[in-house]
Amino acid sequence: MKRRFAWILLVLAMAAAARGRDYDFRILTYDEVNKLRQSSVVERIKVFDGVLNRYGDQLQHDIQMLNYQKMAATANDLEAVMDYVLEDIRACTQNEKLRNNKVLRKFEISLRGNISLLSGLQRALPLAWREKLDPPVRKMVYGRRQLFNFINRLDQEES
Repeated sequence: MKRRFAWILLVLAMAAAARGRDYDFRILTYDEVNKLRQSSVVERIKVFDGVLNRYGDQLQHDIQMLNYQKMAATANDLEAVMDYVLEDIRACTQNEKLRNNKVLRKFEISLRGNISLLSGLQRALPLAWREKLDPPVRKMVYGRRQLFNFINRLDQEES
């Protein structure tokens, strides 16, 4: 009887894990993945805010140390993180109740700051390495615009 109960729990746990998004442990820490799997869209946005800040700090450090190879790898990882962020921004824009959410407003402001940071870092890079930061910056700008339009109701037609 106990063995059957254990198998049922195992099957339920595997089904629950299959429903969740498959996050890459190479670009996110174990703790971040656990928080992302167990939280709502708004809570995931809060976690991603910290992740984006961490990547911004890492890029800044790599550039200061003149380690451009590592900077390019970090930029690729940041681009992959932005794919997850864009999925959650799309999910947020589907829920009208989240328009006035404080976390989303703070995240939009944080994205603006991260875009500004990455643009500044890009100007500090040698010409040969500047293009490596283009994809994550473009995705951040796109996500910020989507969020800004949603929050400020610019996505609706005025009659």
